[in-house]
Amino acid sequence: MQTFRRRLTSGLTHAALLAALAAPTAALAQSQSVAFNIPAGPLDRALVAFTAQSKLQVIYDDDTVRGRQAVALQGRHTPEDGLGRLLSQSGLSIQRVQGVFVLKAASPQVSGASAAPVSLQDPEPLTADSAIELSELVVTGSFIRGAPPSSPIVTVTRTDIDRSGKGTVADLLAALPQNFASAASPTAAIGMADTSGVNGVLAQGVNLRGLGANATLVLVGGRRLAGSGLKGDAADISSVPTAAVGRVEVLLDGASALYGSDAVAGVVNIIPRRDLDGGEARLRYGAARGGAEQVLASQALGRTWSGGHMLLALEYQTDGGLDASKRSFTATSDLRSLGGTDHRTIYSSPANIIAYSASAGAYVPIYAVPAGGAKTAADLIAGGQNLQNGRLGFSALPRQTRYSAYLDARQDLNDRLTLSADLRFTRRDFDYFGQGTPAIFQITAANPYFLSPNGAASQLIAYNFVRELGAAHTSGRSNSLGLTAGLDAKLWGDWRGEAYLAYAQQEAYSAIPRQLSSTALNEALGNTADNPATAFSTAKDGYFNPYGVGAANSAAILDFIGSGWQTTDTVARVGTANLKVDGSLLQLPGGALKLALGAQFRQEQFRTRSLVSSSTAAPAVYGGRTFMRNIAAAFAEVRAPLVGEANSRPGVQRLELSLAGRLEHYESQGSSATPKVGILWAPADGLAIRATYGQSYRAPGLTELHEVRVVSPSTLIASNGQVLAIVQYGGNLDLKPETATSWTFGFDWSPRFAQGLSVSATTFDTRFKDRIGRPVLENFSKALTDPAFAPYVTRISPATNSADLARVQALVAESTSTSIKLYPATSFGAIIDARVLNAAELHIRGLDLNAGYEFSRGADRFSINGNATYLFDFKRRLSPTAAINELVDTVGNPVDLRLRGVASWSRGPFGANLTLNYVDDYAATATTRVSDWTTVDLQATWTASAKDGPLKGVVLGLTAQNLFDKDPPFYDSALGIGYDAANADPLGRFVSVQLTKRW
Repeated sequence: MQTFRRRLTSGLTHAALLAALAAPTAALAQSQSVAFNIPAGPLDRALVAFTAQSKLQVIYDDDTVRGRQAVALQGRHTPEDGLGRLLSQSGLSIQRVQGVFVLKAASPQVSGASAAPVSLQDPEPLTADSAIELSELVVTGSFIRGAPPSSPIVTVTRTDIDRSGKGTVADLLAALPQNFASAASPTAAIGMADTSGVNGVLAQGVNLRGLGANATLVLVGGRRLAGSGLKGDAADISSVPTAAVGRVEVLLDGASALYGSDAVAGVVNIIPRRDLDGGEARLRYGAARGGAEQVLASQALGRTWSGGHMLLALEYQTDGGLDASKRSFTATSDLRSLGGTDHRTIYSSPANIIAYSASAGAYVPIYAVPAGGAKTAADLIAGGQNLQNGRLGFSALPRQTRYSAYLDARQDLNDRLTLSADLRFTRRDFDYFGQGTPAIFQITAANPYFLSPNGAASQLIAYNFVRELGAAHTSGRSNSLGLTAGLDAKLWGDWRGEAYLAYAQQEAYSAIPRQLSSTALNEALGNTADNPATAFSTAKDGYFNPYGVGAANSAAILDFIGSGWQTTDTVARVGTANLKVDGSLLQLPGGALKLALGAQFRQEQFRTRSLVSSSTAAPAVYGGRTFMRNIAAAFAEVRAPLVGEANSRPGVQRLELSLAGRLEHYESQGSSATPKVGILWAPADGLAIRATYGQSYRAPGLTELHEVRVVSPSTLIASNGQVLAIVQYGGNLDLKPETATSWTFGFDWSPRFAQGLSVSATTFDTRFKDRIGRPVLENFSKALTDPAFAPYVTRISPATNSADLARVQALVAESTSTSIKLYPATSFGAIIDARVLNAAELHIRGLDLNAGYEFSRGADRFSINGNATYLFDFKRRLSPTAAINELVDTVGNPVDLRLRGVASWSRGPFGANLTLNYVDDYAATATTRVSDWTTVDLQATWTASAKDGPLKGVVLGLTAQNLFDKDPPFYDSALGIGYDAANADPLGRFVSVQLTKRW
């Protein structure tokens, strides 16, 4: 992986580029000598180094340079001579069009020439049929064409994707050290590490720096994706087919001054491949121990012609689920065998008879139903207790199936106007199994199975219905649609204009059938009279027997009490109209002063609706209203080259200042103004120093403002045992935007004395204020044990306090939860406020490091690259009055050190890639730690050398991820899961084979 690129080469063909470079400036640059330090090796990598060192652009097609080699280029040369020497053994010809180098496959006469430097040819006259339109690329982090951003950027190329052995771009981005997996990932959602609880559709988001998936802006070709999840506030990158991806640029800096809201932690820009002229088919199959089979098939077809191009990419992927029983650390909530503790609960089958203990402040078992069931009171075990495995029937990984399509086209209308459009659609189906239904209910002598070992007229039963109703089975689908249409125009001089319309929509639906119905259960228990409106009758079908096991209850009874269900559907839409112009204002001694100006109008819509049936009556409806707002913005960016090649001096070969600002007005929520300043300084050949300062913001999400109030029960751990709590959720119309201030400082170094070596480093500092969230919900397991949450928790005793009892009864009456009415009002011990508010602050400081080294030994070519992030601080204040807590190196939060190292080798048709992934150890409690986790991936490839026939363009790859099948480090979670899903995954060794055919 190549990071922090200041200039990019492109595989774009002439039809994918927008306009011409300013010829006078380019001509001046090409006439002066430049110090080069480029090792021999793969031509695509050498061209990247050439553009970075020459500050000039080279245009070529990926297929043209694939598999070709470059000779070493050292010392000072003019760019013309240097590029000719670099390509002297490649068999390519060079053409210069308006100051830009264009590479083409040489004619037979040229390809058979000697090893002398390739000479540059003047361009052929440009006709309507053969015109080649060229421009500098717009790189993420700047709106000015060809401007190298001063912010750090990680670029994931198509080659990086292929070499990674990962099946999708989403998988590769998840492995970046700068991306923290605790939010918006299927593993985190099922492993209960995503404390937001909003990723019910198992989307794959990006969570840069751990600031939240909603604080990373995701773009496709520079256009926004619609939000996913129950809140519609995080983009699902799995909706973009990998077959259509050319590269991914990850901006690791706040960028609201350019892109507006949500770009607090950074920007991920997925750039489509527009260089394919032919076809590419890919078939991949893989599996892990115990399941998780994956099948991926894709087909990409591209066509380029004079003045245009078109790409069609189709992709199918299915991932098999992985049962929790297949991994020792997820199979049971009794973790004693792994060195942990027993987290099984008294909500069990067989059941427990319970009573409230004032000394314990909770309900405790007083009798246990024996394993074979109880028919008489004498069968009950006094003082005994049954404990339930809370992981029974769970999924460790979900099942998912995805169908994706992408269509992209561009056509020149004339010599000044270019029309572009694209269409993207993805459908993703998923399902997984979660927790069975625990409950406390009352049984009386009205039930013929009632047993009273102590003479009481009623009993409270702690029960788990997982054996009767099964684990909760959630299934659903997610549909993602994107449409854009744009017009690019050459205006005057080097000024260019761009206008586009974009529309994105994300629809999601999920359902959980066979849920416990409180009304039906009470009828089946005999607590309420038979409802004549239902077909069920206790006289005909019998009563529910909580003292039995196995087939103690008939299918009719179980179907009746399991008649509850719930569904949730969401729709998020984003419509955007954008206008931008950029070009040179005047000539400074160091180069042209450039300006970009633009305006944007955006409309956002979101609707969420839940239907909850906890009885045979009509289901309760949550939400259903569509909320909408309009956003208008104006932005500007100035780039001033104070020192350039024309006026360079020792110690200051280059000095460039950039200024950007954006004013954005949100309907009904005011305006935000965000500035950004950047500086680039090159004191010597091969060394560039950069720094940025900027402000960013994130406006409140529509659901964060308007979310419907919800009341439901939950059992939590407290100092005195398990406590049943009433939890209140809901939105807040008084929310204000989140704000952030960010600094970065770094360098990029390619020393002349060590050819092939490149080193980059960036320090970063972000202060994130007025964070919108649910402090309690995001740390739910600690709600009753951490003093920081005391302002949001009210301890109650409804069994002894009439005011508490009245408050509980009012909340229970308000709730439409499927299970809250099963609990006696006296059983609750706390009321928790988990509503949305501006509460938290975060202060993050850290260091990104990247180093790469490429070299050759005879016919063997090697490259080594390392990418690491070290966090000095991840400090959080939950509320303005709370203490500051250091969260780095704690469970569920980022660790201080994550790194990914890749070593590659190739010789002729063979290649191999060895990847090391490392997550440092961190604290589990004040006295215990979670061990570090090191996994190794290995990929071997064979590329057919045939120039024609069926083997032409064939690549075969074999990959083993987590080669040594190393389990994630053990963590004794209070949730009964034996690993931290925020920093690890349960997959284990995953072996795959992939066949690719290009033509």
